[in-house]
Amino acid sequence: MPIAYNRHDSERRYRCNGFRRLLYPYLKLLTLTSLLLLTACSVTPLLTYAPAETACAIPTEPPTIPRIAPGTSGEAAQWKVHQHVLNASQEYANPYTDVVVNATFSGPNAEQQQVQGFWDGGGTFIVRFTPPSPGEWSYSITSVPADAGLTQSGSFTAAAASPGETGFVRRDPAHPYSFVYDNGERYFMMGQTYYDIVRTACAGDAWQEGVLESQQVGINKVRLFVHGLGFGPDHRHPDYYPPAYAFADDNHDQLDIAYWQQLDEVVLFLANQGMLADLLLFMRPSNTPDELAFGSQEQDERYVRYILARYAAFPNVIWCVTNEWEYTGKDEAYWDTIGGIVRAEDPWMTQGDAHRLLSIHNATGGSQGGKFSYFDSAWPVHASVQYGVRNAKFKHGDEWANYSIVQNHGREMPVVNDEYGYIGETEPVNLTREEHRRALWAIAVGGGYGAVGDSRIFNDGPNGEPARVIMTGHWHEAEEYSDIKRMVDFWTTQEIPYWQMKPENSLVTAGERVYVLAGEAESAHYVIYAAAGGEFAVTLPDGPYRVTRFDPRSGTSSAEADVSGGEAVAFTLPDSRDWVLHLSRNAP
Repeated sequence: MPIAYNRHDSERRYRCNGFRRLLYPYLKLLTLTSLLLLTACSVTPLLTYAPAETACAIPTEPPTIPRIAPGTSGEAAQWKVHQHVLNASQEYANPYTDVVVNATFSGPNAEQQQVQGFWDGGGTFIVRFTPPSPGEWSYSITSVPADAGLTQSGSFTAAAASPGETGFVRRDPAHPYSFVYDNGERYFMMGQTYYDIVRTACAGDAWQEGVLESQQVGINKVRLFVHGLGFGPDHRHPDYYPPAYAFADDNHDQLDIAYWQQLDEVVLFLANQGMLADLLLFMRPSNTPDELAFGSQEQDERYVRYILARYAAFPNVIWCVTNEWEYTGKDEAYWDTIGGIVRAEDPWMTQGDAHRLLSIHNATGGSQGGKFSYFDSAWPVHASVQYGVRNAKFKHGDEWANYSIVQNHGREMPVVNDEYGYIGETEPVNLTREEHRRALWAIAVGGGYGAVGDSRIFNDGPNGEPARVIMTGHWHEAEEYSDIKRMVDFWTTQEIPYWQMKPENSLVTAGERVYVLAGEAESAHYVIYAAAGGEFAVTLPDGPYRVTRFDPRSGTSSAEADVSGGEAVAFTLPDSRDWVLHLSRNAP
């Protein structure tokens, strides 16, 4: 059956499930083949060793990453990850626990970075590095205990970043409630939730489609577990999926290397789509034994350092130390230790005075009521919160969503409501398409960002068994995605300097459920979201303003009559549906 396009919404929609399930493996092959061709002179595949007892399928087409061969002056590029592959000359009872590989990279302008290597099965160790600057680099790799096979030195030239390479995403020090790439481009975050997508990959089931379709509707981040714990039948990453986890046999001293190699593939696939991998390092679902979610303090810290060694060099990776920390059974001191390790030991954490994204996530039902709990800790870079349908305080999506951002504003950190409500949720509030759209816009007009998810269950497991979308990463159409696309396009294509704006609901003098994002003096932009339409009034500074009314249901805009500030200005909208007004000051 042919593929049908809805050009009006600029969205790709597939009308035949069977056809698209056949199509995506070929798209995956095309993506990996293209990457191979781009780096043909210096690329070798990752070695794919896995213990026999693994429940995770070894990637049939392992991701290809540029490799600097020993004893040569290889080629690399700014903001692109490459790797140095080493083979131990000695045998070790447990390479994961018994060997530490350290590397020092020295570059232009006296830059120096200390990087750890990681074990990748058998006698293979890998050091990954991303040059933050172009120019000449040298490196020295050693190990403890000393091993001739794990000792290497050399040099390479890092070319200047090519067009399209943006670098790492960081908190913008000049506008600390927003994000910016290393190359100066803005990043407007809109996330997707595919918690256990790596387990889906381990099962050999389709997962790329969800990533590609999400990217088409303006989503540029995926939240996923590093340690694939699953949620059992109630949360529908079903038992017929293999029990594939980061550790073999629930032993926190034994890695399942095939699982990590599948995670490599997911992270690199996201990178190739220009999407962030928001890695959740820990998670303890309510039905998960403590010994599966956590090891000893020493084991947990070793695990975190292994994640840093394996994934910190990827510019599209950001960190969340755990999901719903209140339910983990660990106290704040424990999470301060884990967060402190990531903040201090990620070699790419800091570039000048800008920092890579790092946070911890709360539960809606936690004691703080959606308030970020770690503002006073030294390590977080942004605030990841959850405040959604179970908030027990507000009835409407716009109310709880705007509150989730505004109550956390003022601490010079971007605020992200990573669980403002899932598509398909019906209890305790029925999150209809309208309520979902109101939540989306109220977050953005609060100066924040969000992550969506799909909680619906479909019979699309390997043998037609029921599975929940937020766990598997399978794609299913929903009207809410059209609303997301229109919202993201509004903020990213209308030349609105949202990063210079802040929530100012106090400017509303009349009306209900009206929210204002106000620009700094130099921007003179205002975005007003009237969730219930009707009549309202907003106080504006002196000056004439152009007014554009935007329909969040259709994406169409219409010019309204100009208004003059200096006092409260009254507005009347066509009906009681939600509307957006964009005000910009006319040039004098």
